Amino acid sequence: MSHEAEIQDGGLWPPDVQPTADFLSTLEFVQNTRGNLFVTGRAGTGKSTLLRAIVRSLDGEVVIGAPTGIAALNVGGQTLHSLFRLPREGLLLDGDEDQANPRDIFEVDDLALVIDEVSMVRSDVLHAIDLALRELRQTDAPFGGVRVIAFGDTHQLPPVLSNGEDVRLEEAFGGAFFFHAPAARSMRMVELTEVFRQKDERFVAILNQIREGRITDEALAELNARVGTMPPAEAHRWVWLCTTNAEAAAVNRRCLDALAGEPRIYRAAINGEFDGYAGRRIGSDALPAERELVLKIGARVIFIRNDRYRRWVNGTTGVVTRLAEDEIEVTTDVGDELTVGFDTWTKYRRVKIDKQVRQEEVGSMSQLPLRLGWAITIHKSQGMTLDSVVFNAPRSLFAPGQAYVGLSRARSLERLLLRRPLTRRDILLSDDALAYRSLLMPLSGARQED
Repeated sequence: MSHEAEIQDGGLWPPDVQPTADFLSTLEFVQNTRGNLFVTGRAGTGKSTLLRAIVRSLDGEVVIGAPTGIAALNVGGQTLHSLFRLPREGLLLDGDEDQANPRDIFEVDDLALVIDEVSMVRSDVLHAIDLALRELRQTDAPFGGVRVIAFGDTHQLPPVLSNGEDVRLEEAFGGAFFFHAPAARSMRMVELTEVFRQKDERFVAILNQIREGRITDEALAELNARVGTMPPAEAHRWVWLCTTNAEAAAVNRRCLDALAGEPRIYRAAINGEFDGYAGRRIGSDALPAERELVLKIGARVIFIRNDRYRRWVNGTTGVVTRLAEDEIEVTTDVGDELTVGFDTWTKYRRVKIDKQVRQEEVGSMSQLPLRLGWAITIHKSQGMTLDSVVFNAPRSLFAPGQAYVGLSRARSLERLLLRRPLTRRDILLSDDALAYRSLLMPLSGARQED
């Protein structure tokens, strides 16, 4: 779905969104200044909605980047590795900073670089981008005068580090997060607070404690009171959130095999340049949908993107009722009967033509916009809103932010079940994840000290 299809005619906001005061003040800052900006906030606070409004308001002179192929595809952009021709492995330290080689689009005057999921960008990568842009544009302004507007939540998706890299980045910049890079100090910061996904204030408060890595005994006990089994009459409606691809695949395979009838395979059509296509296994995280989707009548499915006609959203669940060659029918859990055809994900590249930014299509993938829906990984659930969630973490969680991402997919505490009690060891948060509050100046008020 194109972002434009979501937006009201001539407007910046989807028709069901009433922009908050934070949305409007942030947009005013973007429209009336050339300042750099970092937008963060809890899960479900509308960061993606605000990003799309800002991109539209910039009216063309914008390049969109992200640290991964999927994140870039979701916002109609390119990977930072592609935009700056960065090496795939190793830290950009000790002279390797000059490996960053910006594409010529960054020569355009008055350009803005919008970065999504910036929380995954390492400090050395942002520093190398800063140095490369200063060199390209022959100015010592931060990022060479390219305006940077970054979105992300360090509480959910921290940088991925190999052994010893955290120590080296601590020595070089004071930490591994993007905001430890010197040029990041030029960013103002806004932290969105109004949550759209959950309406239960007590559940929001518990989630916020998990996000901050500081949960009280009372809140942990209230959360662990949700340990239990699904009500038998509606067990099929609960989506299992798993920590690994293997666990989610095993649940889906077991449930699919238990259904009677012949399976039908829906194969994706992939064209042009598409990140993650060459040599990737079926079900790879590098693709937005399945290369081969196997379905049966009665299969539980979960939609993985919003519908341009607003018939379903990312996270809608239901049951397959009919299989045809190029479409299926699904009855959702709220009773809507949907005919679902192939949808297309398009990869774009922004290029410089006559000193202006132009967008060209360089690849596409067409597939049914859903996956098997008995189980999904916490990672793939990012951005989803789920009505009924089973948080399946049989072992200790292994990544900072993992508990928060998974638990915050649920709409309510009453529709959340845990397979085992969570401990404080499961509520992992990187020691540096909150440092942006003391390093970056808010749009209004003084810096926060932790």
